[in-house]
Amino acid sequence: MANPSDKKLYLVAEAVPGLTPAAPVFQYFPYSPGDSITFVADVATSSVNLPGRNAAGATKTAYRAEGSIQNDFSRSTVTDLLLASAHSGSWVSNSLTAGDVDTSFTIEQSFREGAVTNYRRATGLQVNKMSITATAGSGTVGASYELIGMGATHTTAVFNGATYSPSVLPILLSGADITNVSIGGLTGVQYTKLEYNVEHSRSAQYIFGSTAAGGIGTEGSRTGTLALSVMRKNWDAETAFTTSNSIVTATVDFGSGANGYRLTFKGNVSLPEDEEEGGSMFAKMTLTAAGDASIVWSRLT
Repeated sequence: MANPSDKKLYLVAEAVPGLTPAAPVFQYFPYSPGDSITFVADVATSSVNLPGRNAAGATKTAYRAEGSIQNDFSRSTVTDLLLASAHSGSWVSNSLTAGDVDTSFTIEQSFREGAVTNYRRATGLQVNKMSITATAGSGTVGASYELIGMGATHTTAVFNGATYSPSVLPILLSGADITNVSIGGLTGVQYTKLEYNVEHSRSAQYIFGSTAAGGIGTEGSRTGTLALSVMRKNWDAETAFTTSNSIVTATVDFGSGANGYRLTFKGNVSLPEDEEEGGSMFAKMTLTAAGDASIVWSRLT
């Protein structure tokens, strides 16, 4: 019987969507229990009637890979890859700007049954939605990714020429590691909660004669939001943003130095929302991304 504790997830970028590169160097993904990338297909049921009130059955269609993964948000080669896919961008030196360049990758999921290792390799994967959450004084900074891909294969054979980078203990981040937070011209405030979301609707492109999609298509425009909550002291947030519809810039540092990222986010600000939790009161402001270069990630040095 397979043991969940022995499951492993490895990622590698693809140069050609849907094709795992030759001699891949797989990077370990420190997943959360229950994370999985599955091979799925829709079921098409026949509507015709047969004698004796019998149904004509069903068949499979719309083959694809999909799933979700989550972990503690920290700087790594894998995080760089997932950020690029989620934002349709590419890293130039230490900067990633949300754009229109799709990045696909393979995930190899494995488990052991006795002496045999079983592999599922999902290919042509892209990030549909990425979320990051952080709360001062509560838990680690968390990240989650919703994925869609072209298909998957199942085997007990090791990928020819594959190497596996050793697992690197992540530098865990908490609220204490969220620094240099700012939004517009708002000053004298203390930030306490953060929720970041970027989403772009993607769907599989189906073709005849294949039990895998022919590609992953993207529709509409990217949606990005950054919600920041501050300790309630006064009405400064209302004064700053009630009548202003101009684009403002927010920045957040996740970690520091070689272990950190900076998010620079430009957008329109909502009216502050009142929140209460325990003995604290907050004002929550949500920015919605707008315009070119509205979302930029930087690797700190």
